[in-house]
Amino acid sequence: MSRLHPNFLICSERSGSNLLRSLLNAHPEIYAPEPIHLGAFWERVEEFGDLRQSASWRALLAAIVEFLAGWKGSLHPSLRLDVASLDAAIPERSFAAIYDHLYALGLAAAGKRRLFIKENHTAQRAPIFRAAYPDASFVYQVRDPRDFLASCKAFPSYKYGSAQAAIEIWCADQQATIELRAQLPAGRVHAGSYEALIHDPEAELVRLCAFLAVDYAPEMLEFYKTEDARRAATHAAWRNLGKPIMTGNAGRYAQTLTRDEIAMVEAHSGALMDRLGYPRSLAAADLPPLPPSAPDARPPHLRHVDEASGSAVVHRIIDRHLP
Repeated sequence: MSRLHPNFLICSERSGSNLLRSLLNAHPEIYAPEPIHLGAFWERVEEFGDLRQSASWRALLAAIVEFLAGWKGSLHPSLRLDVASLDAAIPERSFAAIYDHLYALGLAAAGKRRLFIKENHTAQRAPIFRAAYPDASFVYQVRDPRDFLASCKAFPSYKYGSAQAAIEIWCADQQATIELRAQLPAGRVHAGSYEALIHDPEAELVRLCAFLAVDYAPEMLEFYKTEDARRAATHAAWRNLGKPIMTGNAGRYAQTLTRDEIAMVEAHSGALMDRLGYPRSLAAADLPPLPPSAPDARPPHLRHVDEASGSAVVHRIIDRHLP
């Protein structure tokens, strides 16, 4: 049985997920490490074959160790991992045991008692997490899809490769979350928005701390002064973690998206925007027709992998280590 009782974040990338993680990690009782993308490994673990076989087991451990040694995210700065020590310490040959062991190491190194895990596409991977952690809770944060797309557009080339690919990812994330929430008891999901978080961070964090069964800690609002946030902010995609919350960082899409891009977003995500409380800016008659469905039946998060992302690095490392 797992030693952990994790809380998982459900949040599209470029939607304040790293901000929320950093805020929570500044709490004296909450361990919310940088994302290490173990969910992407777990999603492909069957390709390694029977983990009871030493060659398959050690190939998987080697892939994880290689990724964690080179990735910008970290369980804890003090941890150094190697295949031999993991092999000796993990009590059974399963990915759940690997996941449990690694986060338990980080929790112990941080000296905290509550675990908050940021994974990408958590709702799509929720069946995996729920099977291993049936009592897990989930924290859902959503952002206006137009601001999400504006943030994707700010990359040197569009994150996920194109505007349409990015908004397909956003829609798939929200739809999967709606389906997951319908399966969970009401007390197991906390819902919030990026806009509410930056508009009134104290009120939102008080609500969230109550859900996580910890007292609100005012030092969370000074997250940007922590070593964790300063280290994360050295990476371009997370540079805003080195400064206070950007309270005016909502609705800025109008300054960076073209009318055609806004129309594309609302054509794809209009029904979800309505459900999530984001008013549309264009009339239905002004929206373009939706393109035909992609012939590739894989979910969008597997079809549109940003080549600079943690998932892409995971996939390349897995491909090298498959037995």
